[in-house]
Amino acid sequence: MRHSLFSYLLFLVPALLMGRTDHAVLTGTVSDASGAAVAKAEVTVSSPGIGLTRRAATTAAGADTISGLPIGTYTASITAPGFARTDVEPFELQVGQTRTLDAKLAVTGVETKVEIRADAPLVQSSAAVGGVIAGEQIQNLPVNGRNWAGLMALVPGAIDSGVSDQKSVRFAGRATDDNNYRIDGVDATGIQNQGQRTSTRLQISTEAIAEFRATSALYTAETGGSAGGQVEVVSKTGSNAVHGSVFEFLRNNVSGVVPSFETSS
Repeated sequence: MRHSLFSYLLFLVPALLMGRTDHAVLTGTVSDASGAAVAKAEVTVSSPGIGLTRRAATTAAGADTISGLPIGTYTASITAPGFARTDVEPFELQVGQTRTLDAKLAVTGVETKVEIRADAPLVQSSAAVGGVIAGEQIQNLPVNGRNWAGLMALVPGAIDSGVSDQKSVRFAGRATDDNNYRIDGVDATGIQNQGQRTSTRLQISTEAIAEFRATSALYTAETGGSAGGQVEVVSKTGSNAVHGSVFEFLRNNVSGVVPSFETSS
């Protein structure tokens, strides 16, 4: 019994320490007009679409970090005693992204509010080579047989031998068997004869994918599960509104390819 418990903890601890690579992280610093750090400022991020609100207080150095954020559209606000409230316009968080959002607070003696715009982020926390394929690209770009994996060839560092699927797209000169796949943070890499395969073990419909990130090289330890490309797929999530969709895709040697259509309610 003691041996079994020890074995369980041995596997549990690394899992707890590993970051959720299918989520995003928001980090940054809060300072005043002179550049001095503002400690104990409250940073609030919200995603109305999924009803999520997270808060964090800045450290003595004015730094804040909010991790484990699902992908989507967010707004942010920063408040601190003696400073004007600062609101950040809606911005996007992508799968596996660490976004830096710095803010300067203005001193005020009355109730005022300052609005700032979240510009396109410059990646400051990682040297990884790769890219995100967004949901609009997955839905609108032509893919052979509706296989989302063909879009991996669009990521920097990807090499396509011509078939445009999981058996032909490799990264940074590594073999296709070196690629590692995860779906919503769950390992989905195929296994055959105790070795990896080029295809995924867990299959997912193109219609169910919100977006995915493929990283070719220089990824961090929490991402790297093999020596090749790291592919993180995130499925679509629900919202406060009831909705659904239907599509049809037909391809044969008579009609050729009939574009899919979709209706939602």
